[in-house]
Amino acid sequence: MRKFSRILGYICLVFAIACAIMLCRHLFGESVPSYDVDPIIDPQPENDGRNNESEQPAEPGQKIEPYESPVDFGTLKKRNPDIYAWLDIPGSEISLPVLRHEGDSDYYINRDLDRRYSARGSLYTQSYWNGNDFSDECTIIYGHAALSGAMFGTLQEFYSDPDNFKDHNELIIYMPNKDIHYKVFAAVPYDNRHILSSFTFSFLGNYRLFVESVYSIKAIGANVDENCEFNYTDRMLILSTCLRGNSNKRFIVCALEVTEPDDSIT
Repeated sequence: MRKFSRILGYICLVFAIACAIMLCRHLFGESVPSYDVDPIIDPQPENDGRNNESEQPAEPGQKIEPYESPVDFGTLKKRNPDIYAWLDIPGSEISLPVLRHEGDSDYYINRDLDRRYSARGSLYTQSYWNGNDFSDECTIIYGHAALSGAMFGTLQEFYSDPDNFKDHNELIIYMPNKDIHYKVFAAVPYDNRHILSSFTFSFLGNYRLFVESVYSIKAIGANVDENCEFNYTDRMLILSTCLRGNSNKRFIVCALEVTEPDDSIT
C-alpha cells in the first residue's frame, strides 16, 4: 500500500510539473515558435525605399524598374493570406509580419501566423478601423508585451531609453508593392482608451488634440521629439502594447510618414 501511494505521489508530481509548464507558457507567451522564417531576402542597397510603388509614373524616356520587396510575401501569403505587411524597427529585435482579418478586428489577438491559439498572438491591425494599405490618416498596429520578449515584448524597454529613442527613430513598413518609412516622434505611457474611436484623425482638430494629449504626458519612460513639426495631415503610425506594471494602460510609439529622404532619421 505504501509503495502504491509513493508511485501515485510521483505521478501526481509529474502531472503538477507538466501543468505548471503549460501555465507558464500560456501566461508568458512561450508557445511553440511559429515565427520560424526570415523573409528579409534582399536589403536593396540601391533603393532608398521612400514609397516606391510599382505604379510610379516614368519621365519621358526613363525606364522605371518595378518595385521588388525585400520581403518574400509570396511564401508568407501561401502560409496565411492575412499577412499583408512587415514591420521592421532597425536597431531593435522587432521585425515581424503584420496581419489583418476581414470581419473580425481582433482575430489575431490570441492567434499565431497559422491561426492556431497562442497567448502571445500576432502583430495585427483592426479591419474595422484600418484598411490594408496604410493610407488612413492613422494606422495602429497592436501586439502583446509578452514577457518572453516576443511580439512587442521589448518595445517599451527599447523606446523608454532616451538614446534608443534618439538613435533608432525609424519604423519601416514593407508591403508587396512598396515600403513606407516613418519617423518616431513620441514613445509614451498612455491611457487605455481606443484611440481610433476617440479621435477622428481626418479632422484637423481631433488630430491636434491627440498630439497635444501625447505631448502633455510627463512620466518615467516617456520620450518625445520636441523639435517635430506637424502639419496635421501627415499619415501617422502607432504601435500599441500593454504598459509594463499596469495592464490597464498602454505604451504607444507614434511616428509620422516620411515621403522624402530625411537626414534626421537614424
